[in-house]
Amino acid sequence: MSLFDYTVIIVAVAIVVLTFVLAITYLIWPGERQDEHIKRRILDDEEVDRE
Repeated sequence: MSLFDYTVIIVAVAIVVLTFVLAITYLIWPGERQDEHIKRRILDDEEVDRE
């Protein structure tokens, strides 16, 4: 294997590891803090008139 092959493999592994770390990070700490975020409207416990 040449230096180019090792470079491509190292870059690919770095991208995969970075993607995995970011996915786990945003899964654990999503960071939506705004009161107007769609999550707040969906999880709101108010009664909804469904007629």
